[in-house]
Amino acid sequence: MAHRSADRETSLRRPLVERALRVTEQRMTLLRATDYRNLVALAEAGILVCTRLGDQLWRYELPRGGNADRGIHPHFVCTDRRRVRCLDERTVSLHGEAARAAVTEVQLRGRRSPCAR
Repeated sequence: MAHRSADRETSLRRPLVERALRVTEQRMTLLRATDYRNLVALAEAGILVCTRLGDQLWRYELPRGGNADRGIHPHFVCTDRRRVRCLDERTVSLHGEAARAAVTEVQLRGRRSPCAR
């Protein structure tokens, strides 16, 4: 068992060394973690919905109504505090070309009332 563990550590270190990156404990911890792989797999299977809001973070949430297509809904991003709020689908209505397009995500950015004061 210890041999297998050592082989795994070596295989995790190899890509870092090959790319001339320092082998740090933080990088090794990330490479050992399977959380992100599970999140991606669950999103690909339609069990979770992945949303990117332009801040280099991926957010995962359960779809509304149990269907991945129902997971698509608008988000409000507060530009002051960078907080994200899910909005009801009825909050935003698309018109014209936007209504005819295959829109997959709507983001509203601004300052929430408490932040604007």
